[in-house]
Amino acid sequence: RRVYFDNTTTTEGSKGSIGIEYLLGNTHVAPIENIMKRDWSLYSGIEFYVKSDHPEELRFCIFDSNKKDDPTMDEWQASYSAGTDWKKIRIYFSNMSLNLTRKGDRVLSLDLVEIFKFYASPNFTKPGTTGTFWIDEIKLF
Repeated sequence: RRVYFDNTTTTEGSKGSIGIEYLLGNTHVAPIENIMKRDWSLYSGIEFYVKSDHPEELRFCIFDSNKKDDPTMDEWQASYSAGTDWKKIRIYFSNMSLNLTRKGDRVLSLDLVEIFKFYASPNFTKPGTTGTFWIDEIKLF
C-alpha cells in the first residue's frame, strides 16, 4: 500500500491529488485518513472529486467522539461510485449511515470529529484486488 501526493493526476486547476495504491485484504480496508480533532458543526456535508484506475465502489467515513466522558467513537459511513474519469461527489452528513458494530452513543456529533477517511472496502471490492484511486479538491459545504 502506498499513499502519495500526485501532481500528475489532478482535476483541472488543482496542484495535486492524494493517491492510494492498494492490495485489498479480506478484512482490512485501504484508507486515506486524517486524524485530527475538528469541529464541522457549521457544515452540511463534504464535496470532493474522485477517480480510480477501474470502476469501483468506495467509502467515506467520519469517526466522532461522544459528548459524555466515554472513550468510544461512532463511525458514520457513505458509499459512492468511482470510475476512470474524475467525478464530483457531494455527501450530506445527515444522509450518512451509522456502523452499528461500534459502541458509541449513536449521535452524529459534528463538533467532535476525530477522524475522516476515504477507503476501499472488502464489503464492496473483492479481496485480493489491486488498484489505485485519487481524491482531489476536498471541501466542506
